[in-house]
Amino acid sequence: IMTRRAQTVEPILNAYQCASDNKDFQAVYKDILAHPEWLSVIPDGKNWSILHHIVQHGDVQQLNRLLDLQRHNLQFRLLIKTKDTNLTVLDIAKQNSTKHPAMFQRIDRLTKMDELLNFAKENQWVKCKQLIRECPEILNQKPPYRKYYFLHHIGHVGEQNVFDELHKQYQFDLSLSVDNDKTVCEIASENGHENFAKYVKQLQKNRTRSSTPRSNNDRTAQATSQSEGDEAQLLAASTEWIRRFNMADFKYVVDTYLPTAKLYARNAGAASLPLIGREQIGEFWNNFYKTTGATNLIYYDRKIVITGPGRGESSSRWTMNVDDGFIDRETWVRN
Repeated sequence: IMTRRAQTVEPILNAYQCASDNKDFQAVYKDILAHPEWLSVIPDGKNWSILHHIVQHGDVQQLNRLLDLQRHNLQFRLLIKTKDTNLTVLDIAKQNSTKHPAMFQRIDRLTKMDELLNFAKENQWVKCKQLIRECPEILNQKPPYRKYYFLHHIGHVGEQNVFDELHKQYQFDLSLSVDNDKTVCEIASENGHENFAKYVKQLQKNRTRSSTPRSNNDRTAQATSQSEGDEAQLLAASTEWIRRFNMADFKYVVDTYLPTAKLYARNAGAASLPLIGREQIGEFWNNFYKTTGATNLIYYDRKIVITGPGRGESSSRWTMNVDDGFIDRETWVRN
């Protein structure tokens, strides 16, 4: 007769064995989808968790898919230790960094993001700034299992001096949102920091005005067609996107998913889109491919959407094809 304890333990052991043997990832994914907490649980009689085994085997895509399932698991912690040798996933990834460099880079980046967000929760701004100086790419990033970006922690306490210093030096993405699209302004307002919210809103308005080119004729002519206005906005959005495209963003995607990936800039496909920027981006990525000679592909798409009179949004998205399918959930740059 099977005891209640055996009935409880057996399902996690099935997923655990698959992860340990590096087989049937879909079975592991299905079980973690139903029981997110199992990812970091060490079963009775075992020394490692499923997470430790996933990191050891070095498949970053599998890791990311499982971490996505931890969004609502408030008990999840990345750096849990093994029972036998007290190793964290960072220790394991570092031990295997020669064999699986992308996994080590991903775990190292996640660890830095966690450190930044933990410091921010404790209002340790000096430590936050030091960490950002060492790794500026994490300023506008967060692990999939964390609720807030660093920017939102600043908004939560209305720390304008810290915001100004970092925004001037590195530039926050003010469009980052959480909790049903709450922005930093809304979070600041909800926590009684209305002056900070108004300040950030004004920065956003000033940026919108400065990014939309207007000539003297534009100011006086009232008969400008909607299509001409759209074209001007597309041009402005494209120019802004080029300004934001930098080595830090590029390096993050490549280091995280495959250090030797071939990248290919794919046209957005809309005939009305201006060509500005597309050639430069394509040349940059193709030169990278020639240098590395890699085989995997990361497809890159850029689109510009008119959101209203004189307003538009430039967004970009990348998709990487791998043996198990496609990675296509992450937005890289958004203006």
